[in-house]
Amino acid sequence: MVCRAFPTAGTRAKMLRMTMEATRRSRRASTRASTRVPSLPWRLAAAAGALCRLAIEPRMEWVSDLTDALCIPAMARMTACLEGDPEGRRLLRERPRLDSSHVDFEALAKLPDGTLGREFVRFLAEHGITPDSFRLPVDYFEDVPAYVTLRLRQTHDLWHLVTGYPPSTCGELVLSAFIFAQVGAPSSLLVALLGPFRYGIGQTGLKRQIFSAYRRGRATSRALWRGGIIR
Repeated sequence: MVCRAFPTAGTRAKMLRMTMEATRRSRRASTRASTRVPSLPWRLAAAAGALCRLAIEPRMEWVSDLTDALCIPAMARMTACLEGDPEGRRLLRERPRLDSSHVDFEALAKLPDGTLGREFVRFLAEHGITPDSFRLPVDYFEDVPAYVTLRLRQTHDLWHLVTGYPPSTCGELVLSAFIFAQVGAPSSLLVALLGPFRYGIGQTGLKRQIFSAYRRGRATSRALWRGGIIR
């Protein structure tokens, strides 16, 4: 007689969540596959509009618009890099999300001081930041590059924590230079180059910090966006 081990309630719930997530992913992929990529002139006009809005108010929403308009090739290159790396392939297979629906931030807060999870929760609390503020990329991104783009958005504040660049306006400009060196996103380059002309007035040494962050990014491992730091 063969005894069969039945899954526990927790295992069944996990399997159900995985099935539902796979179904939603399949539906999103189908929607994206049927969405036509706008023409280059349209995307350039959208990028110009996002830059104008950023000149009025430095909001992450406008940076996301700039990324959506300009970064299709950059996200495709990142996808290819991830697919050629064992850790990257694992990231794309598991597709971890960094928001309150997928991460137990209360559990992270109970970790010892100095651990990444504990310091990340402390960082979010100190600066009044929510991990749920980043939206999905627009539908004309293909499925995998869309996830890579979301991954970069959701780990944005981790980049602040790990690099030590503050989540201030000038800190965002410096971090943008670091990110451009890491992933080659044109939106990050434009923010780093043009931002000081609008928000760097009176900020002594800002341009030097930006160039230093770029050099630092070139010399730093790509572990953060490959998934090696947090899941």
